[in-house]
Amino acid sequence: MMKKQFVLVFFILFSCLNAISQTTFEKIIPGESDEIITGLGTTSTGEYIISSCQATADTATSLQYTGNLLKVDLEGNLLQRLVFNTSGCFSHLAGLYRDENGIFIYVTFEKRRCRMDTAYMLSLRQFDENLNLISSDSIAYSFMYRYDMTYFRIIRMPDGGINIWGDYPTDQGRNPIIFQYGSDGHLLHIKPLEYPHGVNFISLTPNKDPGFLYNCIAFAGSINFDFVTCTDNYDYLNAGQVFLNYFPPISLKEQDSYYYITGYRHFTADTKYQVACARITPDHTCDNQIIFGKEGLINDEPANIQAVDFTDTTSIYIGGSTNIYYPDHHNASSWFMLNKTDGSLNSQWMKYYGGDAHYEMYNVAACSDGGCLMAGTRYSLDDPAHKRNIYLLKVNDQGIPTGIQESGQAVKGVPSLVFPNPGNGQLTVFTSLKDATFGLSNANGQTVVSQPVNNGTTNVNTSALPAGVYLYRFMNKEKIVESGKWVKE
Repeated sequence: MMKKQFVLVFFILFSCLNAISQTTFEKIIPGESDEIITGLGTTSTGEYIISSCQATADTATSLQYTGNLLKVDLEGNLLQRLVFNTSGCFSHLAGLYRDENGIFIYVTFEKRRCRMDTAYMLSLRQFDENLNLISSDSIAYSFMYRYDMTYFRIIRMPDGGINIWGDYPTDQGRNPIIFQYGSDGHLLHIKPLEYPHGVNFISLTPNKDPGFLYNCIAFAGSINFDFVTCTDNYDYLNAGQVFLNYFPPISLKEQDSYYYITGYRHFTADTKYQVACARITPDHTCDNQIIFGKEGLINDEPANIQAVDFTDTTSIYIGGSTNIYYPDHHNASSWFMLNKTDGSLNSQWMKYYGGDAHYEMYNVAACSDGGCLMAGTRYSLDDPAHKRNIYLLKVNDQGIPTGIQESGQAVKGVPSLVFPNPGNGQLTVFTSLKDATFGLSNANGQTVVSQPVNNGTTNVNTSALPAGVYLYRFMNKEKIVESGKWVKE
């Protein structure tokens, strides 16, 4: 009897400690002007390093941005901000890379006005985990390769050097270009390359075999992904090809020769799209994929920089934004969305966060405690300055941001959405619940709408209902799973 009681007490204590150890937080990091995220990394002690671009004072006329590095603690509190003030700098193309030794490599491609001409600059800086500068190098280049490269990748080579792979336009499409740095962080060579068809390199890993430099994944258009090996003579050996009808932003994560690739896919003839993630096996075949989001009125887009992450492949986080409308995002509410799957991309749960402002996700980061950090921007719809702020949301392994408060309201992840809200003659219901019932009740508690819903989008006719406030609820097995208010105008 005593042994059973001991086991029970131990189990309760272990469960409580496990719940406590999963830190969650929600933070808005206000900047002086419009700011977007360009990269995210984690220190050896679990703190976060964020790279960003923040608009300069004359943004209204010239759309100029300058680079920033921020350090954030385990609870999302801002510890440090470095601002790289470069007058006339368009450094919206920037990236952050953490090597195996905890060194952060920060790269910006910049466009600067120089009297009567324009100079294109590439700056590379190295920092330790406390954001102490280790090295800095900036070079100007005025050749044909335009500065606004669509993709670039930073890689630390086995000899300690740094290579930056970008791309440049040609008559046949886009071709690779390499900026080669020494271990001291100073530029050695610029090497433009050719590829059989226009391509963007989206993944690079060093190949330590003699005679080879890299293993690469090349994204060609919206159809195929080439798996290639680059020799030390910069020849390409094609190891395989996977056909995926994915569109950028493209991101991926690799473990044990399995690749998880994300993008978005069109699912109707117009501009509607959904988030997609495919698993690629070591023999370069797609053995499974997951496509999610909301059919109907709302567009879905994967996180702009890194949309898939995991610490091991038993729990994979795939993130994005929903209700994304370009370019006029100032008038549309949107949500973060997060899908947790197993290693075979079977969904365990999917949740939405936001809806009270315009949210756009840039990064997901799986955390060592089993939870997930989502990083992006938040724009308040009533902000006359049209300014985006950095927004961080850390949830536990169930997708729940426990104990978080904002303006007196608990921020929660929900598996369903009801929109538009307020609405009129028809509302759209999206849910990830299976075999559920959606209901509307009036102020007297009378059920005025009852309709089955099942893991997708359903249109509900509300034209016969008078204007007013209604309570909606999702029922599953005679239990209320979720509820809220809907207003008919």
